[in-house]
Amino acid sequence: MAQPSSFLLQTEEPEQATAIRHALTAAGIAYTLESMPGVPSRVSFFVPWDRLEPARSLVLPYLDDGGIDDDEPAYFDPAALSPSFPWGPVHSILVVALANTGIVLWSHTHPESGFHLIEMGSLVPGLTWSEPWRFFSSVFLHADLRHVGWNSLSLLIFGVPLMALLGMPRTWWIYLASGLGGGVAAVELASPGTLTLGSSGAVAGVFGAWVLLRLRQSRLEASTWRSRVRTLGIALLVLPTLVNPTNPGGRPISVSSHLGGLATGMLVGTLVSVPMRLRTPNGKPPRGTPIEP
Repeated sequence: MAQPSSFLLQTEEPEQATAIRHALTAAGIAYTLESMPGVPSRVSFFVPWDRLEPARSLVLPYLDDGGIDDDEPAYFDPAALSPSFPWGPVHSILVVALANTGIVLWSHTHPESGFHLIEMGSLVPGLTWSEPWRFFSSVFLHADLRHVGWNSLSLLIFGVPLMALLGMPRTWWIYLASGLGGGVAAVELASPGTLTLGSSGAVAGVFGAWVLLRLRQSRLEASTWRSRVRTLGIALLVLPTLVNPTNPGGRPISVSSHLGGLATGMLVGTLVSVPMRLRTPNGKPPRGTPIEP
């Protein structure tokens, strides 16, 4: 029967990970590595629970602060190592928000008949499957400035922390894939003649991926239960807005798009964030297997 493992520490520094790995191997302490994607990537060390204290004492000299607080477990918080403001993710989201705002302002130069939205690429049941480009064009169309403003704000709130976990390329892939998934759900479930547009499904997917990743990361934090409760609390606050059929102004909302995007984001987020786990039952790295972060 395999022994239960305990979290030892997390680091984003390759040299530090190599030194700790060699020290554990030399001491004959079995360990498991979990490499998480991100910017930068992070490596977590797990050891058998009955070897946790010897392992902590062994890696003590390799910690940046020179010691471990007796009241705190041995772990590295990547956010503490990189406290700089995430300008890159914020700028990328603001660029998309400004582009969507520009499209809204330009679309309002057309007569308010709704036909211009069809011409610009909104989703229309019975028409979209013959013109599949609408699944993507509809993500960048919005009804008005309030619509694009709320979606942009939501993307900023959940997109920035998700980019911190996965990086910008993976996050934007989740965004586009969720927009596609939400569009498919909207087309299949909407009533004939219904126009669907907006990035709500894509944003719902980013939110879903963030929830899953935060729950996974929470087990690497000191206050595991607090982090999980906080994440679940935020999820419970946001979910009602995704299933509400109307917005505060009374405009109808595509619940099917939200749920389709949410499911797609959770699925794609799981696929692109699967950690690489390397087990060393005898305290030695697997032969021929790279274990550098």
